[in-house]
Amino acid sequence: MANIQETQNQNNESDELRFAIPEKGYGVYLKGILPEDQRVLAGAFSTSMQQITNINQVQLEKFAQVAYSNENMFGLNLVNGSDVPTDVRLARISQSICAVGGGVYGTFTMSNFFGAMSGLCYPLREIYDGIKQLETDALKTIYQNLYLAVQWQEATATVQTSFNVDTGLYTVTGVTIDNKGGGYLRDNAAAPTITISNGATATLTLGTDPDSVGFNGSGNYGRVILATLTSSGTDSATIPTATITAPPGPGWPDMDSIINDYCTSADQEILNISVATPSNFQSSNLLNTNWNITGKALKQEQRARYIASAPVPIPFDQWVAGYPTSQYIFVDGIPVLAANTLPHMYAQTLENISDLNFAGGQSVIAMMRESRNEERLNRAGLELDNNLANDMSEQDKEQLLTNGTLPDAVDGINGYTIPVFAGEGVPIPVSYYDPCLPGLMCYNEIQYIETDPTAAILAAPPGNEETPLAELPETPQGYEPPIIPVEILSSGTDAPVPDQSFPCEGNRIEPIYGAKPSPVATSLIGTGAAVACDPPLDYPEGVNQPIEIIPPNLDAELTSSTLLPSTAPGGFANEVQQAIDKVIACNCDCWVA
Repeated sequence: MANIQETQNQNNESDELRFAIPEKGYGVYLKGILPEDQRVLAGAFSTSMQQITNINQVQLEKFAQVAYSNENMFGLNLVNGSDVPTDVRLARISQSICAVGGGVYGTFTMSNFFGAMSGLCYPLREIYDGIKQLETDALKTIYQNLYLAVQWQEATATVQTSFNVDTGLYTVTGVTIDNKGGGYLRDNAAAPTITISNGATATLTLGTDPDSVGFNGSGNYGRVILATLTSSGTDSATIPTATITAPPGPGWPDMDSIINDYCTSADQEILNISVATPSNFQSSNLLNTNWNITGKALKQEQRARYIASAPVPIPFDQWVAGYPTSQYIFVDGIPVLAANTLPHMYAQTLENISDLNFAGGQSVIAMMRESRNEERLNRAGLELDNNLANDMSEQDKEQLLTNGTLPDAVDGINGYTIPVFAGEGVPIPVSYYDPCLPGLMCYNEIQYIETDPTAAILAAPPGNEETPLAELPETPQGYEPPIIPVEILSSGTDAPVPDQSFPCEGNRIEPIYGAKPSPVATSLIGTGAAVACDPPLDYPEGVNQPIEIIPPNLDAELTSSTLLPSTAPGGFANEVQQAIDKVIACNCDCWVA
């Protein structure tokens, strides 16, 4: 029994949880190995370095070469020190110039160039059907009279005659309409009459078809189109003249008030139609939206040919760079141009022609520095997280494909994108993609749309471009929208200025600015004379000679003779001291607080 009891006691003791809670703080794993202050410093530095992607797989000597040659935004005050990835003001200005297409976020689509040909952007059938559905005789009459008032113009005619040499008199043989005029028959006014000075008579034929409309005489509605001679009157010694009575109205500029009255009447009648029934209200909103879509699509299609494809210069010059295509190509080519740092080549030339008084000029230099830094990091095997994706997310693609638009899409002029099913002959979607609950939702299951599939998506009140295009369903209870992390890019890491001393013992030579030090030998720039170190620098046993991963064109020491300085005066040591001063100042502020 005693043995059994002893065994149970041992088991109870072994069941107890026995562990030590690890200490908190930087570099705890170095406790007892390094002095306390050095341990905390090493741990803090290690934690900071872990923020660099893939840093654990990068050789230290490679990372050192990259850090030594990195460039920062020194001297570029207009683009330095920002807490956002780009200059918001300049980005908005650029967007208003470049992002003026009809796609998501102002991108150009094929419909911006061939929309009229394909019919995808123009809901003309829907507009026609909407007008026929909502029109009334009263509104039709108002518009007809409005058209006639706008076309107000007196008609003119010329009399044709024959001359009798025996009597020396003119005989009227016909009447020709010189100017059809316009605005006749408005408000059921009497038909105009023609008066011929010799007593001849004629009848006038007017255009009465309200579908025959147009400007500059292209339509015949309300115009005098023909004069038929009924009697020649009395022969006269001079050529007779003809006068046609003016259309109803005081003439210009007093017609402006009459036109304004018709516009007011039309607005009132439209309001009466739209509120007559719930169905009319929905149909009128849809008609207005389709009309706005047509105007936007036409604007975008006309604009695309002059912005995305520059007009051909007259006379034609094959050497003229087309705007803005040349700008697109230039910006896309900056990473390549920035790497050519040879004297009098791309990088140096761009720096010298960039106006540093403006953010645009500084941005060119800043982008070249960033491109060279990226190339250096890539050579060390470090991945960058600051390259923004140039494509939409998979969820956005699914939503755009299904719904035809995105809730926050713009057309570049504070509007909305044109849904893919706006034009004639385009299939109507059978489902809706809910961005809050990713997936396809049938129209019958959730009442997004009552009668027409375009009604809800095109529900933005006309003239109010700040209102979202699509009214999304009520957010499900308990749903919280995801928080999209936004990486804030700092102004960059300071890079050192090359130390002008050679790392070898023996024969000493005066340092040449821009010369690349070598542990074995160095060449005097401009002389070609090689000076060897005596004795050569020997590496300890088992230590390999470091591999140079930074090519000459990206080497901060060599490019210092061609490019603007990207670090503060005083070199690396000065910047280290500045960093220390900032840490001390921060600590003091923290203690005071």
